[in-house]
Amino acid sequence: MIEDFNLDYKNFFEETDSLKRWKSLIKIYNKDYGSFRVLFLVEAMAFLDKWKEPSVEDLNKILSHIMDGGRVAIRIGRIIDLFMPVWPLEVAKYDIMQLKIYSNNFTPKNYFFTYIKIFSTALVQTWWAFETLMNDFASIILEQRKESLSHVEKLFLQDKNIILNKKGIVEERLTFQPLDTRIQFIFKLLTGKSIDRQSHDWQNIMNLKNARNSYVHRIGKDDNGKFSFLDKKVILSGFKSVQEIISQVFLNTPEFSERFIYKFLSFWSCKNDHPFMWDGKSGKSFYLGLTEMDPDAIINLYAPMESSFEQMDNFKEKDITSAFTATAKNRRS
Repeated sequence: MIEDFNLDYKNFFEETDSLKRWKSLIKIYNKDYGSFRVLFLVEAMAFLDKWKEPSVEDLNKILSHIMDGGRVAIRIGRIIDLFMPVWPLEVAKYDIMQLKIYSNNFTPKNYFFTYIKIFSTALVQTWWAFETLMNDFASIILEQRKESLSHVEKLFLQDKNIILNKKGIVEERLTFQPLDTRIQFIFKLLTGKSIDRQSHDWQNIMNLKNARNSYVHRIGKDDNGKFSFLDKKVILSGFKSVQEIISQVFLNTPEFSERFIYKFLSFWSCKNDHPFMWDGKSGKSFYLGLTEMDPDAIINLYAPMESSFEQMDNFKEKDITSAFTATAKNRRS
């Protein structure tokens, strides 16, 4: 990669503030992709070497080594360890990226099933990532604070309650509290702050949940033709709010904020729309860094064959919703 590196950035790591460096690195990504690849690799490798914030000396040592033609290596397990705390969110980014690229380059009337596939996958994956991560955080805090949490708090974190069984004996049983109230409880316990229920982020989260429920539980059953899972704004706004709430957890939960890894993840996973870790084309290796998808690659994957019918020039997006509604009516009649 060194042949793509612009030597104008050889002093890039003289900046000691990691957050300022990362913001500068995003700008480099947008104008000099080759140099970004090298600099991001140095950032990640220096961090993974000691699992703490790297010093300027550490960063420049690796960069100088690469500039001299040297190679760097690290155990794949360490890269996986970096990825694991946020992997559901990073996976959701792939689907959100496909949704954006599809929406900007193609129309539903040309790619009917691709439209449904990309929209629904982005919706379900985004909500699943949010629910999964919040439950993961609850499990971590349950273990980290097991000496200080009350018994009631422990029960709620485990989604349990105390009941009397048929024999009159007290026992703990799973209760499955409503997700929105459980998430608020977990967030406050972690950060010490309540989620503002009037905020745009919370409203976006609730719209995302309702759209997901509409798709999973009610599609083809409603007659009003309103299927919010096809609303791109609901999905994209919901995804940004998921990122924001996860970022707040990382930055405001003492067990997370004290560790540099969560500062890293808050920026690269929660503040950026591109996954920071990708499959590489060289077999068992990974690619660390940001990148984008080719629109044609998406369509070639989802629509590999030429159409068997003539183009429907007068077909409109709303006809998709009408088709679902008509199918539901016919099935019941």
